[in-house]
Amino acid sequence: MEVTLVTGTGYCQYTEKFEINGVDASIDDFGDTWDHDKDHAPEHGCGNMKFEPKRASSELLAKYKITIEEFYKICDLIDSKVSWGRCAMCS
Repeated sequence: MEVTLVTGTGYCQYTEKFEINGVDASIDDFGDTWDHDKDHAPEHGCGNMKFEPKRASSELLAKYKITIEEFYKICDLIDSKVSWGRCAMCS
């Protein structure tokens, strides 16, 4: 399996490049990133931004030519890149 995941720096670590086995990929295929603590977030910031994986589907595994084990490794990689907890950079 070949995975490239490059996130930008600065505001919200956006995805610059995400590719799996030569196929352009979307983080949204693997899960959702959202603020788990909006009520305690700083103004224009994040309270606890985290990635939450979805369940793997046979269609998704076929699309990226990956196994279920590789799916979970990719989710761990995404989590390490886009879960940053509390942040006030945009304030």
